[in-house]
Amino acid sequence: MLAIASILKEVEERSKGERIVPAELWTKLSERFALIGVQGIVRMAMAGFDIACWDALATAAGVPLVKLLGGEPRPILAYNSCGLG
Repeated sequence: MLAIASILKEVEERSKGERIVPAELWTKLSERFALIGVQGIVRMAMAGFDIACWDALATAAGVPLVKLLGGEPRPILAYNSCGLG
């Protein structure tokens, strides 16, 4: 948990003040973490940040994320595992 928090702090410092363009931010951060590799904990932290960026864009646009991505909201079947046993 501390490792992800540390990586997210670095992500925050690298992206503060930047326009929210998820693909560009992903590329910039991938270059920053190229030496240690964008895998494992680094990828988990970057993925969480990526999701937050997409959500922020949809919120700013005042539309559901599915619409921002070109889809339409619709009911979907849900899977209930009941706790898997």
